[in-house]
Amino acid sequence: MCIRDRRTSAWQYKQAPAGARQIGAELGVAYLVEGSVRRIANSVRIAAQLIDVRSDQHVWAETYDRELEDIFAIQSDVAHRIAGALSITLSEVDSGTGRESSVTTDLEAYDLYLRGRYHWNRRTPKDLEECIALFQGAIDRDPCCVPAHAALAEAYVTLAIYGLRPAAELMPLASAEAEEALRQEPGQASALSALACVHAIFDWDWERATAEFEQVIRDNPLYPTAPLWFATNVHLPLGRFDAAVGQLERASTVDPLSPTVEASLGVVAFMRGDFAEAHSRFEALTARDNRLAFAHYYQGLSAQFMGDAGRALEALDRARAAGGWSAENQAALGGALAAAGREAEAREVLAAMVDGKESHYVSPVRIAQLHAALGETDAALDRLEEAVEARAADLVWVDVFPGFSAVRQLPRYEAIRTRVFNPQ
Repeated sequence: MCIRDRRTSAWQYKQAPAGARQIGAELGVAYLVEGSVRRIANSVRIAAQLIDVRSDQHVWAETYDRELEDIFAIQSDVAHRIAGALSITLSEVDSGTGRESSVTTDLEAYDLYLRGRYHWNRRTPKDLEECIALFQGAIDRDPCCVPAHAALAEAYVTLAIYGLRPAAELMPLASAEAEEALRQEPGQASALSALACVHAIFDWDWERATAEFEQVIRDNPLYPTAPLWFATNVHLPLGRFDAAVGQLERASTVDPLSPTVEASLGVVAFMRGDFAEAHSRFEALTARDNRLAFAHYYQGLSAQFMGDAGRALEALDRARAAGGWSAENQAALGGALAAAGREAEAREVLAAMVDGKESHYVSPVRIAQLHAALGETDAALDRLEEAVEARAADLVWVDVFPGFSAVRQLPRYEAIRTRVFNPQ
């Protein structure tokens, strides 16, 4: 038996508490561990209990009063006591002795790493920049903190995917951090996944990225980010919609209520043109957590392509409120304004994006998106050709993004497609 860490699925219950039976049913588990941590100066009190969700009975409970430097020993002790209560044997990874658990012995570095993971999971522009500073801080404290190197690689890749900084600046940094993690700990899953993403969305080596993702998934079946990124960064750009859904369902078995996995299923539906399904998924996500900026963003896009520009503008306004300014949000806003017949306002957004390039990075793909929404296909192709030369990371979804459907019909587009998807 293997204990699965479903922290992203479980975290939502901190904000919206539910009974043990309900949580167990929603997560598909038989037992839950709940507890609390209180810190006073250099001491910590940890209360943990194991609950059988079928009977709602406590199977085991313990309270620990220790010095803070004993936190890693407490973690291992709790895991083994729970395993004993369940009469199971822990694997090395589960028990904290395997290669994936070699985090750090520096408590401050560990704290920085955990805080970085929190911000990375939120995915807003501000949070992504914050997580990079935190991961780097963990590395500065302990250069041997392998997960921080791998997480920093993932963060750089994510920044590029979201078009927040130039891919040519970020991808070499991501590769360097991933390779450092692998130098210290061969086979580290996060690092391998980050490298596979670089090979897909920057090198456009789709065959290599496919092989690398398949390998890391075979070797790390309980690591949900690998199938998630395989789906969204390889299968989806290549139009393999069914394969993308299959990988996302694999990720969901490990992390069943992950908002990122659920959102990605919505993105696949959106890209394949099933706008009603996509809108329904994102509406459900925002009902569960109104702070998910990316869910509001795709809810707005889905509404726009369903022909409801009014709802699209409302959702995009919520996306901006939840996640702050980004070129991605601006391009979507301009497109929704154009769809609503408010062309003058859409052109104002376009002018602001072009002018904004003087002070911050704006991906040419986003400018192309707004040109396409305004019916300016030649201008859109100009910007996409610029994106090819810059190897903009968000270019790889151009072949499936509905907003470029008119552009894809033109002869000039074929050269772009060949460069990205069939490079020699």
